[in-house]
Amino acid sequence: RRPMASTGGVVTACVASAAAALALKALWDRSLKERVFPTDAVQAFKGCVMDMTASSLKTQLLQLGEELGMWKAFLDKGAMTSEELAAAVGIHPRYAKEWCLCMAALPVLDYASPTRKFCLKPELVPAFKDESTLSVSGIAVAGFLAHEKLVKAYKTGEGVPWGDHNPILFQCTRRFFEPLYQGALVPSLPPSVRSLLEAGGTVADIGCGEGVSAEVLAKAFPKSKFVGFDYHKLSIDVARADLVEKGVRNVSFEVGGADSAGETAAFDLVTFFDCFHDMSVASAAAKNAARILKPGGQVLLIELMGPEEDTVEAHLALPTTSTYTCFSCHFCLPCSMCNGGDGLGTVVATQKHRELFVDGAGFRSIDSLESPLNGMGFRLLLAHK
Repeated sequence: RRPMASTGGVVTACVASAAAALALKALWDRSLKERVFPTDAVQAFKGCVMDMTASSLKTQLLQLGEELGMWKAFLDKGAMTSEELAAAVGIHPRYAKEWCLCMAALPVLDYASPTRKFCLKPELVPAFKDESTLSVSGIAVAGFLAHEKLVKAYKTGEGVPWGDHNPILFQCTRRFFEPLYQGALVPSLPPSVRSLLEAGGTVADIGCGEGVSAEVLAKAFPKSKFVGFDYHKLSIDVARADLVEKGVRNVSFEVGGADSAGETAAFDLVTFFDCFHDMSVASAAAKNAARILKPGGQVLLIELMGPEEDTVEAHLALPTTSTYTCFSCHFCLPCSMCNGGDGLGTVVATQKHRELFVDGAGFRSIDSLESPLNGMGFRLLLAHK
């Protein structure tokens, strides 16, 4: 869900991994066609499993570096021996040595033999200064921590509520999306929405989380009034605290479910920013949006990239499907399965949105729009009441 800075050796590693994956796919396709599984294909797959396993463990080590302050120490102090790093952040030197060895092998750190010192690769320094870069490693760790919950959910068909995850998920989700919303949300608004907000409209931001999107829009459009709703009380508490600190006066936050929040015919615009696909009550949320909108109102959604048609072939044709279904299997789908929910998951086809908003909730239309967000792996959808 999220653009990341990647340069130098990281790009090389990604290219190499992509090449290996393509080679594996070619072997696998040939095996399926010939109904024969040669040794090279089997070995290639075993190697792929090992690489994926190592990558998942490396992700946790990236997050350890974040939580223990090791990346910040390298940014602040420059080159250090592993012993100096251990002293700087207050960890055992033996763990510091092994961690540095792994990070140098990735390669994220450079190592100078004469001085025995490690340092961040210079071309990666901007990435580590960007707080959103390592947010995804924290999200991955939250997925690992939910393993037992996921096993139960998969066996029973039950869900895993958003609020049942480790708090690292909420923190890192905000860290990822905050710079995205601050830099790309306002420039990506459709003309009809921009005109409404400039003139002064009323907006319900449903599933607002910790309130970043509502605050960004409220600052950009002071004539409009914004109300953020979320059923997760802890997130609303954070949003309210931020509001007091930042002094934004044309936005407020309320605890409320997507299927019931808001007064009837009170809003000109309803927004769902990267949350609709997570909702177990998605169909009811679409109907509730119709209820709280004034006549002629609009619904604006930001969703992950998905196909127009809801077919396996259409999903597999998108290069983002492999990544987005990983997030879906851990977070989005389990959340949307709660209480016998709609079970949308991350990669929702426009066809499905049309069924929910037009066929199910009585909207006149809903369309996927071209926007700068397309290049970041997202899409805008606009529905008209």
